[in-house]
Amino acid sequence: MVLNATPLPAAPPPPVVPVRFEAPSTGNSKKAILLALYRDHPDYGNRVVAARVAGELAPKAGLQAGTARTYINDHLAGSPS
Repeated sequence: MVLNATPLPAAPPPPVVPVRFEAPSTGNSKKAILLALYRDHPDYGNRVVAARVAGELAPKAGLQAGTARTYINDHLAGSPS
């Protein structure tokens, strides 16, 4: 009877889940996401700033900057890899 009469504390609010950046869905690979972001970038095709752009886009695609530079340089060179 005492337990029924005792109020229980309110439940804590559910945790807030951060919203991740949604990259364009052009494929499942990180490389495909990076290249899609690169194609939409204002400096697309400019080899002079390709390394800087790769560093900027790498985190958005879930890649390290060096890997992104390699993918973008291969893309600019026309490599099929």
